[in-house]
Amino acid sequence: MRRRGEVGARSFARGFRQETLDDEDRTFPSVQRCAYDDLDPLELITVDWPRWTGVDLSSEKRPGNAFVTIAQNPGTKKRLVIDVRAMAITSPEVWRQLEDIHRRYRPNIIQVENNALQGAVIEWGLELNATLPVKGFMTGRNKADEQIGLPGLEVEFENEGWIIPRPSHTFDCTCAWCQLWSELTAHPLADTTDLVMALWFAREAARAASGHLAWGPNPMAGYRG
Repeated sequence: MRRRGEVGARSFARGFRQETLDDEDRTFPSVQRCAYDDLDPLELITVDWPRWTGVDLSSEKRPGNAFVTIAQNPGTKKRLVIDVRAMAITSPEVWRQLEDIHRRYRPNIIQVENNALQGAVIEWGLELNATLPVKGFMTGRNKADEQIGLPGLEVEFENEGWIIPRPSHTFDCTCAWCQLWSELTAHPLADTTDLVMALWFAREAARAASGHLAWGPNPMAGYRG
């Protein structure tokens, strides 16, 4: 009962009694509507699809770094997840990842969480390469906002406004794509939420650009697989 009081009734039931999540417990019960098995997203995008990247950086309490890049169909406005990365790496290696993402996909904005330590990492990285379109994003109460926060993502999933590739990997696969699906389907009780947050940062960058989208060069220029 002490532990139940510490973590709350729902978390206790899921974590200690191994009870499964009901739809009303999930943050994104409709995400399955946006699942496309074994889809190669790079076969869909063309030069006129704008792109954005969201980055959730590690902190002293959380070692992982998460990168999610999305593109948007200029006709249907559906958003497509095209690149997912999750890794525990140093700050210089984070910047190398951003340079690689920019080289491959030319995102209009790379939106990075700009809280405390993360802000220093952004400033340090821009000293190395000021050409990357990196923008800080301060999180707070907006994360729970019904329209612009995580609940707003669920509305978009319910309306089938996303295309999210889902690879047919084994149940215990730990690749970044499978981690993203695990986080989306188990949120808010998933073991990690890094990729969900990176997805949200990318979505917020896309939302902010809704009325004035700018297109860059072909995202596949120089792509070597």
